[in-house]
Amino acid sequence: MTTALCFHCGATKFGALCPCGTCGGPASGDSDLDIAFSDHYMSVGSLKKFGKIIRQIARQTDDDEVRMWSFLNYVSIYHSSILTVDTPPELVRLVEPILQNIDLRAFEVVNKRPRLDEGPPPKAVVLPRSLSKAYSKQLNGVSVDFVDVKDRQGRVIRKCFLDASEKPTLYVPVDCDLTSKDIVAIRQAGGCLWGWLFSGEWTTVKRDQ
Repeated sequence: MTTALCFHCGATKFGALCPCGTCGGPASGDSDLDIAFSDHYMSVGSLKKFGKIIRQIARQTDDDEVRMWSFLNYVSIYHSSILTVDTPPELVRLVEPILQNIDLRAFEVVNKRPRLDEGPPPKAVVLPRSLSKAYSKQLNGVSVDFVDVKDRQGRVIRKCFLDASEKPTLYVPVDCDLTSKDIVAIRQAGGCLWGWLFSGEWTTVKRDQ
């Protein structure tokens, strides 16, 4: 079960898209945001530290919209690798005093690779250089992604985890026989951070036979 951050009370809850078991608050309505602040992408310890920020903000305002935008502003300023936002002009005058009145010390966010399943540890497969370069244009600065890949026989291996933070590497089930030389196409998978419902277009490049 996924552990996620409640944007209402700052508690950790079970299920990124589920109501909070502590305060009853619903998910944000933006599934990308809800999943970004879950243990799919960061440690539970990091989620709890973000929760402390939310609780500080909640002591300053009982307005849900102002609280949420104050938190997003904090993340945008101190943890911009996660997200950046442009606050609606009409809310800036309400958000700024709140951020001035709370402890804004930044902290190290411990990233975490999502689990592919509950079975054996995943197998690492290096993404071919040509495909990596072609697909990186679609990542828009995101270093992790769920992807589908296609092999030379036309077989599609769905929802592999791509970590492009250093050497672009796919993590697939340990019993998958896919190798780097087999991969001929890649696309963003439905259910990934930037494409919750629909898979992306296939990225392919010419390769030597």
